[in-house]
Amino acid sequence: MGRLDFESLIELLKLALVPAGSTMTMLFGRKAVMSEPEIQRVTFEELKTILPESCVAAGIRMYRGETESREIFLVEEVLAGYAAGLVMGSNKAQLIDDIVLSTLKEITAQSLESAKEAVTEFLGYEVQEDLLGLKRMESEAQLESWCREAGMQELLLVSWEMEIQDTVAGRIYCVLSEQILKVLGIGSNRELENNKAEPVQRDSRTYDRPGRMVKVKEAGFPEFKAEDMEETVDDIDERREKIQEITLGVSVQIGSMECTVQDILNLEEGRVLMLDKQAGSPADIVVNGELIAKGDIVVMGEQFATRITEIVNRKG
Repeated sequence: MGRLDFESLIELLKLALVPAGSTMTMLFGRKAVMSEPEIQRVTFEELKTILPESCVAAGIRMYRGETESREIFLVEEVLAGYAAGLVMGSNKAQLIDDIVLSTLKEITAQSLESAKEAVTEFLGYEVQEDLLGLKRMESEAQLESWCREAGMQELLLVSWEMEIQDTVAGRIYCVLSEQILKVLGIGSNRELENNKAEPVQRDSRTYDRPGRMVKVKEAGFPEFKAEDMEETVDDIDERREKIQEITLGVSVQIGSMECTVQDILNLEEGRVLMLDKQAGSPADIVVNGELIAKGDIVVMGEQFATRITEIVNRKG
């Protein structure tokens, strides 16, 4: 992979990060700002010293025709927790569980789609991307196993920083193989550098050639420039509505109490537990560990239900 290949890949990544950041801004309701990406060639051993101890990993398959490449995106766990929390209506970092992973998967899918559209429009041909899965990475050995299973060799590591306005900043990493160059149609100068052709002996004779002369000038290409896009919560469209289709667990709590370990061990049938609320007090309605409303306990047919009496916390 020559220097020009590195530069071309970085420019395409910069192009893709603009719409991806815009999508996340709409989903978060807060501005997401990306720094310029950095790229380097790495080995598995070097990866272990660079990547954070805990992060969320997303497997990506990128292909064009029969040519394909694999990528693994890694997001620092704290950054991922805050990102999911904002979409779920909380300003706090969420613990990485199945619900949070589902939310992060939807954020990733929508960001990839907007990035793919920008790259496809620029290249003039379609490059497909499939999100293969998303999980919490528990060790560097696990990452190495994923890379080897995907046949990823000659690894490249791209990284950049993402800052979510007034919330958190963290680093995002992308591990990929040089096969990505073939998918994107980026040529390599390696053969030209390693196999320099012998100079051609030209005939010194001159010939009269009919026709007019053609002026030739050096071609110039514009630089890619990332422009900040102002987004507010009012700009959120159906892409956020898709996030809102994710199912969340809702619990209704009528009260609580504190017990010693000995009390818990001595529990038996018929024992009465005295709660901290008086009879007739409203119940707490909790989503993902956070109080969002209060309500009265009612009976509908043969089932308990809750009638909302007060909204305590609504964000989004």
